[in-house]
Amino acid sequence: MAASGLLGLALVFMLVLVLAVIGLVVWQGGFRAARRPPAPEVLLRARYAQGEITAQRYREALGDVLKDRYVRGEIDLEEYQTRLEHLLSQGRPRLAGERTPEPPDRTRTRHRA
Repeated sequence: MAASGLLGLALVFMLVLVLAVIGLVVWQGGFRAARRPPAPEVLLRARYAQGEITAQRYREALGDVLKDRYVRGEIDLEEYQTRLEHLLSQGRPRLAGERTPEPPDRTRTRHRA
């Protein structure tokens, strides 16, 4: 009779231990697989900022991302064309916090010596 009481107590202890481990995993933010990976644009911007890829390769890769989104139906043809034209018309990509350079002052006249 005493052995069955100890067995029952051990079973309850194991159940509490398993529930505590599950609760700890959930409280710490769940499993890592449930988190979304960063968007391709974010990864490309980071690689460009670190100097891993050139400005030309950055624009080409962004074009590939746009094409992929159009093929999968995430954006329509008009949005694809608008974004692609904007991408191809811009110069060097700007990084976060980077200011646009001032245009040169053309009001000054140059004097020849």
